[in-house]
Amino acid sequence: GLQPLQQDRSGRLALGDVVVALNGKAVENSDDLFNALERQKIGAMVSLTIRRGQAIRSVDVRLGKR
Repeated sequence: GLQPLQQDRSGRLALGDVVVALNGKAVENSDDLFNALERQKIGAMVSLTIRRGQAIRSVDVRLGKR
């Protein structure tokens, strides 16, 4: 699954996964991501390209209702 932003015991924040593309289209900022997600339907499968630390990974997710 996806890793969220987390806070350790000392209160420091640890960056989670960063979405860099959705269905192969680059995501530069949160507006890009939200706009791309709004064009999708609930229940659709999408491919996210994420950066986790120094690694780049692809994750397929099914979009659900919030």
